[in-house]
Amino acid sequence: MGLNALGGSNWKQWRAPAISAILERSALDVFFLQEVDAVQWEEDIMKSSSSSASSTPSIHPNKDSDGLHYLGNKQKINCLSEIYESIHFTHPTREARDGVAILVKTSRFDILESAMVPFKSKLPSTTEQNEHAGEEKYNVDESNNHYMCAATAVVRDKLTNMTFLLACVHLYDKKCLSPQKTLLEYIHAKVQSDAFAIDAVIWGGDCNRDYGLGKDSIVFDGVEYRPVWYPEKMSNDVDDNTSLRKMESCSRFDSSSLWGKDKKIDWIFYRVLSGNGGLRISSSIDEVCIDFMARTRKTLVSTHFPPSDHFAVAATIS
Repeated sequence: MGLNALGGSNWKQWRAPAISAILERSALDVFFLQEVDAVQWEEDIMKSSSSSASSTPSIHPNKDSDGLHYLGNKQKINCLSEIYESIHFTHPTREARDGVAILVKTSRFDILESAMVPFKSKLPSTTEQNEHAGEEKYNVDESNNHYMCAATAVVRDKLTNMTFLLACVHLYDKKCLSPQKTLLEYIHAKVQSDAFAIDAVIWGGDCNRDYGLGKDSIVFDGVEYRPVWYPEKMSNDVDDNTSLRKMESCSRFDSSSLWGKDKKIDWIFYRVLSGNGGLRISSSIDEVCIDFMARTRKTLVSTHFPPSDHFAVAATIS
């Protein structure tokens, strides 16, 4: 999926322009992205304009909901950096040198604060091997080195004056020490502090785990963070092989893939705080989110694969 016919990377030629086009056409207020390095992020995503892309993703044309730009025709469009403010953090010592990012639409939100939440690393054991050949066990790194991280932002909605705490995560328990616990400790401390009156917490990304069958929430320090779930059928123009099924939040659908057919590892969790004026975050997904999620499942004509190994998930705030 990541290689062209000559064995080279197809990121710049096909995948990056396709991802940029999906983000531009969907024009959601906030995006969480994982596994992008600093150069890819700045040069290939934020400064990219899909009007100049060398390929056309096999996704339906659509109008941007706020009229800032249109991609369903031949008009010149703005690049993402003119529409969104971005926050990107590189994982401290991860070999791939990739990271996590948050995009916030500047016409809708002000960023009040951003921060990296580092996850302590584990060290490979030199004396033990686990049951899978060639895979090492990992011990706690007592030197307080950090392996990966989350990106967080406190943002204020210009329309409602509500304040949200956002966190984009890539959790990897094999090489990180309790990353989810570390993140929730940070969130709990931020909510309890006097710095901001936070109306809701929204966090998510590549969690590398399945949290259950649709009713499980994460409870931390007596506080519940609820997962976003989806209706059985979300779009009539998505065929049976890529239908958005109930509770599905997974990596690329491919029955022959090493990931398996229904590996649910990508999630959005939320917590609505008291005194928020009736704020709701629910599984009632609107048409814009449905369209965005469906686009991430479309294959590229050039590669016969979607542009990413993961399908998108989305949440609607009302």
